[in-house]
Amino acid sequence: MSRLSCRSWVLFCFATALLMPSAAFAQAVTGTISGTIADAQGAVVPGANVTVTNEATNVAREVVSDVRGDFQVTNLHPGSYTVKVEMASFRRYERKNIVLSAVERLSIGTIALEVGGLGE
Repeated sequence: MSRLSCRSWVLFCFATALLMPSAAFAQAVTGTISGTIADAQGAVVPGANVTVTNEATNVAREVVSDVRGDFQVTNLHPGSYTVKVEMASFRRYERKNIVLSAVERLSIGTIALEVGGLGE
């Protein structure tokens, strides 16, 4: 092995060793909260507005349920969350103290919305 290629190899190994700890710290420590929105008869509700709020920081993330009534909020830091669901003609749904751990994929199941009045 030539002296130049040996030196290059040593530099490569040194650079790799320096970058490995930062790569380990860059691993995800966030989680996901998901669920399904349905009406009282069990029919899925697409287009519902879902707000997931970190109770400690008050940081909120908003998503809309898809055509299957499913929602998913990713990249959430560990902590306690409140989930609110709003849809025209339905009563607002709210559930507090949903505890999410790091790298957890937490499904809160099916949320059954109750029919509301015209103003709800």
